[in-house]
Amino acid sequence: MRVIGFLILLSLSACDFITGVITAKEKPIARVFDKELLPSDLINIVPKGTSKADSIEIVKAYVENWVKQEVILKQALDNANLDQASIEEQLANYKNSLVIYSYEQQLVEQKLDTLVTEKEILSFYNNNKDNFELKKSIVKASFIKLPKNAAQLNLVRKWFKSAKPREKADLETYCMQFAADYLFADTAWQYLDELQSKVPLSRFSEDAILQSGKFLEFTDQNFIYLVHVKDFMYREEISPLSFEIDNIRNSIINKRKLALINSMEQGVYQKAIAEKDVEINLDEK
Repeated sequence: MRVIGFLILLSLSACDFITGVITAKEKPIARVFDKELLPSDLINIVPKGTSKADSIEIVKAYVENWVKQEVILKQALDNANLDQASIEEQLANYKNSLVIYSYEQQLVEQKLDTLVTEKEILSFYNNNKDNFELKKSIVKASFIKLPKNAAQLNLVRKWFKSAKPREKADLETYCMQFAADYLFADTAWQYLDELQSKVPLSRFSEDAILQSGKFLEFTDQNFIYLVHVKDFMYREEISPLSFEIDNIRNSIINKRKLALINSMEQGVYQKAIAEKDVEINLDEK
């Protein structure tokens, strides 16, 4: 297969594609057979604030992808056994779907109520508890990762086990300066495997980790780890409401969204029937 022409003009500043400044008489950026890619086709493909070097790379990648697609498309058109009617039908269906989807999105943006009350969240949770079975164990836990040579370790251990606000504040100040990593999350649930991704707990069994009020301390080659598991729930238990609030809110809003779209569809359909804009003729023979 022969490509009749292919030319990339990198002399055209990438800034032109950001600002939309194009000369009156355009020279092709690239040409494949009888199709040309013009500078005006590349306007705004480079995000504002992008460096010149990165802008050139973005433009080069775009042009290269365009050329490849046109070459392959020409090969397909010349050699594939195409059902043109089927392709046109699929294109029409796709266009119709895009138009309807765009309208639905505008409708949702204009009319969807996204305010969800605590009462609605609680009601949804109580009515759907069977759907909130935990797939993985969760914990309320804090940890500190310290270099082995960290100073004042005994004091840090004392602060870590303390419930006094002053000592907790001192611990956080210390960790900001000296800890390699830390997280104080005694009041928020997280998946156990998220904690394990930050702290190498593999030496302990899950049962050993998941013990309410459990303090763990261990070391590896370079670090000392302090872990406090304040609370836990095993997989297959019913997930607590506080852990599901965001999911519930999203579920409620999504139900409203579907209801709004369905109401629109039914209303438009019934209106068209009432105004005799719809005619159906079926041969029942």
